[in-house]
Amino acid sequence: MRSTSVFVSAAAAACVSAGASAAFVGLSVENSTGLFTGGNHFGPNQANVTAAWNTFTQNANYTVYRLYADFDTAGDQLFNIGIVPGMTPPLEIQVSHANPPVTGPVVYNDPDNGVLAPTEAALADPVTARRAFDSFATIGMDVDNGANQTAWGPVFGNIHGLFDVNSGVGVYSADQDTWGVGVNDPQSFAVPGGSAGYRVLIAQFTVADGTVLAGQLSGQWGAGTFVAGEPEIFTFTASFFVPAPGSVALLALAGLTVARRRR
Repeated sequence: MRSTSVFVSAAAAACVSAGASAAFVGLSVENSTGLFTGGNHFGPNQANVTAAWNTFTQNANYTVYRLYADFDTAGDQLFNIGIVPGMTPPLEIQVSHANPPVTGPVVYNDPDNGVLAPTEAALADPVTARRAFDSFATIGMDVDNGANQTAWGPVFGNIHGLFDVNSGVGVYSADQDTWGVGVNDPQSFAVPGGSAGYRVLIAQFTVADGTVLAGQLSGQWGAGTFVAGEPEIFTFTASFFVPAPGSVALLALAGLTVARRRR
């Protein structure tokens, strides 16, 4: 597991103007179970992934949800998820279940995958293809092609365990930096998708049916590709629920702030 500081600015926050030309819109949740039951999302490894999913769900009902940061402009970037200096309350995800399953975990984590996205090599092996539906944290990558730059900060609280081991009900939080990538890293750029137009994948959760996740995340993003000079780093705090209320939904933005630093 990589461990490094993932925040690109420690400047104090200030309010963002309403006239910003590019914007972080909020967090959205998508039921992504269909990626594992068929289709061609995993390319030549799809058959392995689908077979592993069918075996996994023989005796228990699970759903895979993906969490995205949504943007309205091509070229926007997401750098990290974690505690933004000067912002409260802390990063937190609460897991609840009225009647937790007795045949499996509330939040599934593959015992061999760790906290980041699975590798292509793992999905190419029928034995380890189950890692595709592991719960993991990421910035913009759902399958590691060997170039995954997502890194975890050195102090990340118990939220790390939510992506590392099979988890039950409880509160998972952090009071310092968590996961991210560098400025202008290819993974950081929002890609077409979602109701806002562009988005960056930040987490996957495989949960037993009936599980509810309620979370609040902070992070940092930038508008377009940075060039030499004085870039602006924007910060946000937003809430999400898994499953999203109703259907795939764009959740309301809880807060939006901006910080500036000199390079």
